[in-house]
Amino acid sequence: MLAVSEGARQSAIRFYGIDPARIRTQYNGIDVQAVRQAGAGDPGDEWWSRGSRIPGGRVVRLVSAGRLNHEKGFHLLIEAVRRLVQEGGGAEYRLALLGEGDHRQRLQRQVQEAGLEDQVRMPGFRVDAAAWYRTADVFVLPSLVEGMPNVLLEAMACGTAVVSSDCPAGPAEILEGGRLGELCAAGDASALAAALRRVLSDRPATARRTALAEQIVAEKWTIQASVGRLEQILTAAAAAGGGRISEKHSL
Repeated sequence: MLAVSEGARQSAIRFYGIDPARIRTQYNGIDVQAVRQAGAGDPGDEWWSRGSRIPGGRVVRLVSAGRLNHEKGFHLLIEAVRRLVQEGGGAEYRLALLGEGDHRQRLQRQVQEAGLEDQVRMPGFRVDAAAWYRTADVFVLPSLVEGMPNVLLEAMACGTAVVSSDCPAGPAEILEGGRLGELCAAGDASALAAALRRVLSDRPATARRTALAEQIVAEKWTIQASVGRLEQILTAAAAAGGGRISEKHSL
């Protein structure tokens, strides 16, 4: 059996009683070059692209993407942005939530009740999502539950700083425990706001970490690397069973 992350593997062992020797971790890979090419475009959205309306202020662009449901934690991200906006500090925040889902209306009500109509937009599902990632200051993954979030890898491949909840599986493995991006407690809007403050306040450190993340994605998280890992797993399994994968049939 294969699990998409070590966290998912451990959950399968714990909840389903699977023999640890019979399940392996097989990480996803992404087409890094295709993501970067897609990210080279322009989102073509005036609200997203325009400068600050605050004299002497700066625009902070935040983006997240995924299905608009409870598990993705977008309600927590909206609350975190509300707190940042309330603090002021001369920054004009813009949050783009890319995707569709059953919670769209609920999230829109939350935005309206918080008075964030100028700060938060939901452009829907976008085929040019990578262009939004590339032009953002920070990509945010506020999920309560994940398996292996490819979207985090895509944002890193675009050279964008990332903040992610430390949910049970996926993000911490991708971000190497926080070395490649900021991690915060899952399900906690206050912790999410604090993580965003840290990333935005120390720009030199964030730039160094982001550059390293972009490099690691190109080395470790490609489709080719993923296929290579899978071939090793299958070869080992075949050998354990007394068989082998011939060169002719190898991946």
